[in-house]
Amino acid sequence: MLSVFPVALALIATAAEANTSYLAESDPRVELVRLQAADRLEEALEAVDNRLDAANAGLDPVGAQYLRGHLLSSMRRNQEAADSFAAVISSDSLLSQHASIRLAELQENQGFTPAAAALATEVLTQSAPRSLVARALAILARTLETGGDCRLLGRLASVRLRTAERRQLDLIRARCGLRQRDKTGRSAAAGRDTLVRLVTESYRDLVGLLAADLLYAELDHISETQRPTVLKALAQAFHQHRRFDRAVPLLATQIPNPMPPVRNNSTFRTHFQLGRGLFWQGQFLNAADSYGQLAERSTRTNDRSVALYHRSRALELAGRWTEAKPSFIATHDANPEGDYAGAGLLGSFRLRLRSGEEEIALKNYAAMSASTKMRSERSLAALFLSSSHLSQSRVNNVRQWLNDAGLDERTIPTLYWRGRLAELEAEPTEAVEHYVEALERDYFHPLAQLGLARLDHGELRSAALSLGERLAAEGKRLNAAWILLGSQHEAGISARDQLEADLLRRNRRRQLAPTSTVPVEDWPLFNQPTATAESLLLSLGVWSEGGSAVQRAFPASQPNLAFTAALELQRAGKTQEGLLIAESLAKSIPRGTPPRLVPTAFRRALYPFAYRFLIEQAARHFKVDPLLLAAIIREESRFKPTAASSAAARGLTQFIIPTAEKYAPKIGFEDLGPDDLDKPAVSVALGAAYLQELTIRFDGRPERILAAYNAGEDQAETWGRHCYTRDPAEYITKVGFSETREYVIKVMRSYAQYRDLYLEGTL
Repeated sequence: MLSVFPVALALIATAAEANTSYLAESDPRVELVRLQAADRLEEALEAVDNRLDAANAGLDPVGAQYLRGHLLSSMRRNQEAADSFAAVISSDSLLSQHASIRLAELQENQGFTPAAAALATEVLTQSAPRSLVARALAILARTLETGGDCRLLGRLASVRLRTAERRQLDLIRARCGLRQRDKTGRSAAAGRDTLVRLVTESYRDLVGLLAADLLYAELDHISETQRPTVLKALAQAFHQHRRFDRAVPLLATQIPNPMPPVRNNSTFRTHFQLGRGLFWQGQFLNAADSYGQLAERSTRTNDRSVALYHRSRALELAGRWTEAKPSFIATHDANPEGDYAGAGLLGSFRLRLRSGEEEIALKNYAAMSASTKMRSERSLAALFLSSSHLSQSRVNNVRQWLNDAGLDERTIPTLYWRGRLAELEAEPTEAVEHYVEALERDYFHPLAQLGLARLDHGELRSAALSLGERLAAEGKRLNAAWILLGSQHEAGISARDQLEADLLRRNRRRQLAPTSTVPVEDWPLFNQPTATAESLLLSLGVWSEGGSAVQRAFPASQPNLAFTAALELQRAGKTQEGLLIAESLAKSIPRGTPPRLVPTAFRRALYPFAYRFLIEQAARHFKVDPLLLAAIIREESRFKPTAASSAAARGLTQFIIPTAEKYAPKIGFEDLGPDDLDKPAVSVALGAAYLQELTIRFDGRPERILAAYNAGEDQAETWGRHCYTRDPAEYITKVGFSETREYVIKVMRSYAQYRDLYLEGTL
């Protein structure tokens, strides 16, 4: 009896699963979700209408009506969609608030701004989810600007919002106040007071910038008592958002002439920001003068060192290397134990070496090597020396410098340059070993890819084949064998297959990454209660509004189910949310799994080609590589249209306002505002236009284009002047800012992935 019991349990469990599947299959929502996933919207609409005509036949009537509106809206049948959403609102159901927002958006698009504003106001007076509050505020802001009734704001007097949303509402109130200038000017004065409060409260967010723009236009109406506070706040706001054309004059008014000694953080920051503003406007000599004055007047050694370092950089970018070299040394000497001492020595070292003053440069290098605080600077200097010598076919001392490059001698840069050294020393097998190790460690790293390209030529080709065949025959380092032999070589294919089999065996036959989606009828979602609006919408296939219900219904603990959610979210335009799920799942991929062994479908979820039509259209118009643009967008914003950085960049391609205004005429958008950067079509077009200019300026070289995208064109050109050749490996190694160097590597790694996944003929 006991021996039969487990079998009985198994049979019961199987029957339960079958019954669950049957119940889900019989659920009318399953077919509706299937049709939407296949983009068969007409059939889905017909199915919904049939259910409604048959007294809902197992489908929640309000949910069916909402889905009907959603489908009609997707098909641009806006008036019919509006009628469906209106029917949902009148039902006073779980979906009423969502329907109000959808109807408001339709009304706004059709030009019925008063109705849209009224609907948005109604949502704000209720306890709506935060996602709906954000949408309602956005609608209210737009519609009150274009004909909505500002008196609606009176209904929101007692509404309690979080700080971010409250600031948005206050900005809307201030705008209305400025437009409704009555005879006594009370409305306008109240509006200005609100703007002052918003800017002084916080100038870092978009509300702070928009408030500053409005307040700047009202300066003539600011009282003398308020004026100093307002000017100071405006200077900070415009500096934060890189509107240096406004920030610089405002900052200059806050610095006395003659300038007294600088003894506190506030005074130092104001003068430092003035120098930064001049620097970012390309006024490098004026910036150098400003930093020089700050260094002379600073009483604290660290402040003096900081000011001198930035003076040195300004002189370097102005082409005044003769003045920049001693200025970098002065940076070190001002505070030898300070944070900028190593940067000063490294700056002098680079310019001395590139100017042919190798003896002095090596003294700088020795000083960095002698300091325990300058390990990172010594490492960068060692790679700078190594790449400089090897690019000129010089090998003396390079091996020692590469040993000095870091505690881990097997980093990708050191492996690459060791390979170059071995080539010059006529050691092809050793060179191949270094390049292939770099590829094993990080296949899509740009330096590893440059090493891969070198394996295809001359003596390295025969050495690579010989090593690959030996490794394959011995069954050792199968990934290296596959890399060296490729997927066209019989032994390379065998090595790849054996590598995959070994990985699966070591991981108890678990899949390396999710490989398939879960059929709709097997989604646990249909057997769970739909207690919230989000869960109800998700069960109807409205993924764009599923919100937090996605995580509950498609948990990461069930990888194929979570992978299904990632793909559905990306299909519905929620690319960032889907990408986050895919990245979370990727953490469970067994260590040591080569990226090319990860299933293509999963890799595409990690490297999605969202907004493909917009990207390819803009790329064709501006004659740039759409895959490079896609890689930039992935790393800049993770495909989130409203992404905002701490450096005041916004949108898919992360533009700051001054740069966006510069390129707006090129995309036919003359009157561009900060919130326009959140529009995908605008952001993608701006990115393509800027990429075109960088492509022309930097001769189509991705590593230089990307360095300029991150750090500015002048800085990217300066790093080019540090190089002896046009070799991309030398340039990548000599990018001076760690943030920019990592950015270049990160985007080029993504670019290689996109080329591997989407370039025609690569699959």
